[in-house]
Amino acid sequence: MDERRERVIDLAVVVGALIIGSFLVWQSLARTVDPRETLQAQVRLIEQSGIIQDASMALPAETRTAIGLDGQPAATPASVLGEIDSEIVATSSAIELRLVWVALATSWRQDPLARQKIAELASDPKQLEASRSTLDELLRLANGKGAEGIAALEATFQGYGASRWLVGHLRERHLANLGDAAGQTLAADVTLIAQQAVSRWTLIAGLELFLLPTIGLVVLVLFPMFLRQRMLERGLAADLVPSPFRIERSWRVFFAWFVGFQVSGYTLVIILAMVSSGAQVIALTMAIQALASTAIAFAFIDLWARLPRDDRTVPMALGLAGGSRVKTLLVWAIPGLALAMTLVRAADYLNLVLLRRPPDTQSVVQLVIDDGSPALMLLIGLGAVVLAPLAEEIVFRGFLFRNLRDSLGKGLAMFLSGFAFAAVHFEPTLLLPLTALGVALALLYEWSGSLYVPIVVHALWNLFALVKIELWRI
Repeated sequence: MDERRERVIDLAVVVGALIIGSFLVWQSLARTVDPRETLQAQVRLIEQSGIIQDASMALPAETRTAIGLDGQPAATPASVLGEIDSEIVATSSAIELRLVWVALATSWRQDPLARQKIAELASDPKQLEASRSTLDELLRLANGKGAEGIAALEATFQGYGASRWLVGHLRERHLANLGDAAGQTLAADVTLIAQQAVSRWTLIAGLELFLLPTIGLVVLVLFPMFLRQRMLERGLAADLVPSPFRIERSWRVFFAWFVGFQVSGYTLVIILAMVSSGAQVIALTMAIQALASTAIAFAFIDLWARLPRDDRTVPMALGLAGGSRVKTLLVWAIPGLALAMTLVRAADYLNLVLLRRPPDTQSVVQLVIDDGSPALMLLIGLGAVVLAPLAEEIVFRGFLFRNLRDSLGKGLAMFLSGFAFAAVHFEPTLLLPLTALGVALALLYEWSGSLYVPIVVHALWNLFALVKIELWRI
């Protein structure tokens, strides 16, 4: 009777997970790209090229010569506009990108190029009808006149996703055409925006593409060869003991947690949708769902995976109740983040080779891009930096990895738990990078012997992603 009941439970859990998983896979594959998001992404690419050009033109002449940017100042913006036109604008049918290109050309005083593009757009009756007022205003600026409605023109480009840099450029050209001295002050402000943006981007690129991967490679090579024994002797690492949970219940608990996690999310969406809507409600839903995920994991592990005669609580069995020395976490934090960055950047490269495209952004990232208010950032930080790492590390490293490790071996357990971690995010283009992140976190757990280490590194990873978004914001 008990055996039959166990089989029924296994079947019910697997069927429930398959139904929900199939629906989420279908939803993920059927998801259409929002044209507005695509337009904004392309506008950002145009602006990035323009901002880099603005910042380079503001460099001292000696610096420009040293890095190969010397030459006719008027020719450089024209070449940048040519590259933008061929690489971004010409590959899209969106008239908005052509208008952004014209706005940039006008701002840089490349008036013949701007008038030529305006004439091309005006020759198409559909495009002329759709954007007549914008084309008229841009033509006035290219002809050395002030715009009749500069506020409306700015609002139009803000609707396309243009930043304060491009909008400021348009107003500066308007004021300069009118002979207003305020244009000179605004020109300096726009140049400062470009310089500050490039400084931040350089910092991000240096950390993400050079410094952290270099540290990560050093850790990957030196730790198993030279550092492991020394860290064991100093109490900064520990051998990972066998799993304290029932190995045969690994997938039952995991699939049950997955069903509970998804059901709790949909329930929260329905409840909160009755109260309000918007980005902050979505972020609040994510935070509460992450908290519920921890409770669900504890409940199913306690119900099905406890070993006989083990009187410890689930947090104690996971090694969470006793805590971890602060010194251990400080020693592992940055090297651990660097190791994760190394493996994920390698997976990103493989992603480009196999899929011919970079990974898409996750929904939480798009929320920050679209809103970015302090209240939203606080909610997302609570969910992504505090609650989600705790819940996910308990499930994927503390439980699933340890059980698979004892039955399948370390290497396969790292891959399977990492793949499961990536799969539940249901982001096809993020499958390889998130699998690599899961492998890195499992490796850190194996090396340190403390679940707090992957929790902290996971939190740092999500924090770095949020900070990076803010630093990229113009």
